[in-house]
Amino acid sequence: MEEFGIAEGDLGITKITTKTDLFGFNNINGLYVDEIGGTIGGYFYSDDRSIHISPYALKNMADFKAIAGHELIHAYHCYLYGVNFNLVSTEKIAYMYTYNTYLQYNCYDKAMSF
Repeated sequence: MEEFGIAEGDLGITKITTKTDLFGFNNINGLYVDEIGGTIGGYFYSDDRSIHISPYALKNMADFKAIAGHELIHAYHCYLYGVNFNLVSTEKIAYMYTYNTYLQYNCYDKAMSF
């Protein structure tokens, strides 16, 4: 809320959590695999409107803003367009945001990894 002005209930978001039970994003202990910073629930294929941010993203402000903002962009697009928006377009916009955020924090190696 402090960084983005968004809370549960806004944009149809039902839950914001650092936990995940999404197949493919967690390991056998229910924790995020290292490469995943966050994901949204079933926005594209179900009524699940949750946002999952990996604890990895909480290490510093650059990671938090880049990762949480990326997922909030997807939530916003789904809120505006429902399931009728272009998945490629929302990813492109979200990754441009991530890239620019890392550049603002002088995290050039992270910006260039996208």
